[in-house]
Amino acid sequence: MRLLKGFFYLLSVLVIFSCATTKDQTTPVKENVSTTNDADTNEKKMIEKEVVETFYYVTKEDSFYGDGQIDSSTTYTYNTTFDLLKKVQTNEQGEVLESNVNSYENGLLVKQSNYGFANALNTYYLNEYDADGLKIRDILFDKADKIQSINEYEYDNGLVVIWRTLGPSEGPLALTTYEYNNNGDVTSVSIKDAGGAIDGVIEKYYTDGLLSEEKLLDNKGRVEKSTTYSYTDGKLLEKIFFDSKGKKKRSESFEYKDNMPVPSKIIYHYKSGAIEAYKLMEYDSKVITTTILVEE
Repeated sequence: MRLLKGFFYLLSVLVIFSCATTKDQTTPVKENVSTTNDADTNEKKMIEKEVVETFYYVTKEDSFYGDGQIDSSTTYTYNTTFDLLKKVQTNEQGEVLESNVNSYENGLLVKQSNYGFANALNTYYLNEYDADGLKIRDILFDKADKIQSINEYEYDNGLVVIWRTLGPSEGPLALTTYEYNNNGDVTSVSIKDAGGAIDGVIEKYYTDGLLSEEKLLDNKGRVEKSTTYSYTDGKLLEKIFFDSKGKKKRSESFEYKDNMPVPSKIIYHYKSGAIEAYKLMEYDSKVITTTILVEE
């Protein structure tokens, strides 16, 4: 179940960034862009409306122990289009512990390299895309350029529905399938082993369009662990993690400042509520204005 638990963790942390975009659709109408026959009063007019979106990009994370002593710092570097170029983690002495370097072609991420201590290469991914810019395949190599694993992706209406993991010789290792609701939110993730037997399932539940609960089920449908999410004004305030018997294991809380939709502080708590560690976040932002057509 280690692979399954890794999937569960990855999907869980993504909810933090679901609030990274704010939209303002209250800007004035620009102009009428449709031609209407005055004699035909039933014809609908389409008008342009501006939509303003603000995207937030984390630029620095400082991680601390519960007593306030710094553990590590992570910095993020972007290009002019805010594609992530480099992520570097250092210890309190400023020594590089790990770094990730990304390369792009035509706006698509084509290579992801991971380096360890002393800037030694550990692994790297090469990504392949279809004509629509959807990633259909990535290959993991070790530092000796030997293939470690292969991931293949299939889509339906732009949403990934199958994630197939293969070994170095392209033999099947695991198969992950996704189901969605009408809003395009993932509702179920089924993970199968090489023989096609279900290893586990992640069920995701939503309230008012926001992720409210996740459950990790074993191959017999029993809950192994679960997570609940609570919000205020659309901002994630708390995540609580439970064991298979529904007992609280630990929690995370989120703090915000300057009316930003992304957290400035993430606090990790023991089940007693005492602080185990915390992280301080810094961001940069980018404002994009687009024009859509709406009925008058």
